Amino acid sequence: MGVFLKGMDMFLKDHLTKLEYFIFTIDSGSISQGALRAYISQPQMSKVIASLEEILGVQLVQRSKSGVVATNKGRELYDFAKNLISSTNEFELRLRSDSKEFDGEITLGMNDVIAQYFFSDFSNYI
Repeated sequence: MGVFLKGMDMFLKDHLTKLEYFIFTIDSGSISQGALRAYISQPQMSKVIASLEEILGVQLVQRSKSGVVATNKGRELYDFAKNLISSTNEFELRLRSDSKEFDGEITLGMNDVIAQYFFSDFSNYI
């Protein structure tokens, strides 16, 4: 289901998504371009940025007609978020690959007729 953050009225994955959207915005230097990359509307992206600013109690971006740039606090969040998202993705890949990793040996027992019928070319794969 997910980790619910008490008092925040949202799940941890929701915060990770907001951080990812913030990264898109800073990388592109534009709320509208960040929104395009995140497949959301520009007003929705503006709400995400405003929500992060409200949650953290600091201004994260400087807005201008030419786009947005991270404030000092925004740059700190950006660096933290990049590392967090990267670590989360690496951890998920490791968990998924560990569950699919073969560990041990398989012993098949059958008579010759069945082995020849079902596994005639099996020795080619060993």
